Amino acid sequence: MRHHLKISLAISAALLGGIACSSAAQVKPSIIAAAESSQGYSKPGADVKLRHNFSGKMNAGQVGDMTVEFIMPPTDGRVQVSFSATEGLELLSGGDMRETALTKAAFLTPETSPMAPKFLQFRAQEDGVYYVNAFIDVIYEGGEKRSRVITLPVSVGTGVAKPVNNGIRYEQSGGRAVAIMSADETVSE
Repeated sequence: MRHHLKISLAISAALLGGIACSSAAQVKPSIIAAAESSQGYSKPGADVKLRHNFSGKMNAGQVGDMTVEFIMPPTDGRVQVSFSATEGLELLSGGDMRETALTKAAFLTPETSPMAPKFLQFRAQEDGVYYVNAFIDVIYEGGEKRSRVITLPVSVGTGVAKPVNNGIRYEQSGGRAVAIMSADETVSE
């Protein structure tokens, strides 16, 4: 059964903001994890946050380095993590999927997990705003699977996003920018 839907997405400037870190040697919470903890809100899905040491800015042609640490509560099961980059940002290393077994006994504190930090390298040849996406699946001991995607902005050069039109129509609604696009949904029974 196929349904044709129009999906409206509110574009939030807060999600497109840069990430600031004081030192490349010290890993700090991402803006996403910081916003959640300050508001007492946790996104649905896998209870995983990440910290990284990337400033969010680089020059065109420069190789960006990012060390990512994952934070999750003690649990039994396994976690799978992979990374991708949006068009124009070349992921040079670290995008491969990695799976780690989890046991409550391996967690030192509720703030740490037994997953080793992930090292990423990426590069863009043109100024713009790009994104690194972390895809995280936690498969709990009973077989339940929860997922989470965390997107990190990368500002290159002037950091001005290039207009892209993939059949998307932009409108104003109640003072907010709204992107309207066609989507196909397949429901299997």
